[in-house]
Amino acid sequence: MEGGEDGRKWEDLQIDCLLNIFQRLGLEDLSVGVPFVCWSWYKASLSPILWQTLNLSEIDLRVPDSPFVERFMAQYHLEAFSFSGFLKFVVNRGRRSAWKVLFPSEGVSIEDWTYVAEQCPALSILALPDTMENEVEKCIPDFICRWKELEWLCMQSIPVSFREILSEINCHCHYFFGMVTRGWITADEVFSITEFLPKIKHLHLRGSFMSKGSLMLILEGCKELKVLDVRDCLGLLIDDEALKKASTIETFQYGGFLLEEEEEDTDEDKEHVLHVIMFLGGA
Repeated sequence: MEGGEDGRKWEDLQIDCLLNIFQRLGLEDLSVGVPFVCWSWYKASLSPILWQTLNLSEIDLRVPDSPFVERFMAQYHLEAFSFSGFLKFVVNRGRRSAWKVLFPSEGVSIEDWTYVAEQCPALSILALPDTMENEVEKCIPDFICRWKELEWLCMQSIPVSFREILSEINCHCHYFFGMVTRGWITADEVFSITEFLPKIKHLHLRGSFMSKGSLMLILEGCKELKVLDVRDCLGLLIDDEALKKASTIETFQYGGFLLEEEEEDTDEDKEHVLHVIMFLGGA
């Protein structure tokens, strides 16, 4: 492969330069693109630093004849493809160094959760699947407690084990920093947040249904908030009293409320949760 005008080749770049470039790529390029270009790129692709962010939500892994699945099977000479197998592939490349895992929208088994819990002990940022089977969802608190360094949790919706999850975070995740979720913020959810996460710094509830009373309780119970996002929340009235209560927060995002008859999710609402997580830095 020819490189720049001076005739140097891309494969002759030093490993540090290659890694700097490859860190900007997603799992698709890292798994079926880079390793098959040349020997030096293959060796670089094995560096654990490239596999510390595992965004499994960005690839279509559930459709057997999707372009990525077909390409992956062809490149690795596989007769069958499974999500569990691909999960183990990308986790193993990280050699227990993965710190950000974004699960796909569905189809994550207890065995998959167990594997990630055992092989990703340094997990700092976690995004849950959109939908989970009941037996899987009930086990989430048992996995959360294993990640002592967890700082951010992203949930597309509020799970039935919400209180138990926050309780485990309170007990075991002493560096926890922020949470992203959306749904019906009832008294139970509010009390769980204020009881178990009183020192939370970032709380993103955009697109939820919540009352002004719930907001006031959160503001009263979470006094260390730096960012609170309640945009597009149905049923939420922001008046002078609420603004005064939130005046100590560095970034208080509100407004853009949807009408009851316009409750249907917009594309922006659907993408917001993962958007927040994907652009998190070191938290």
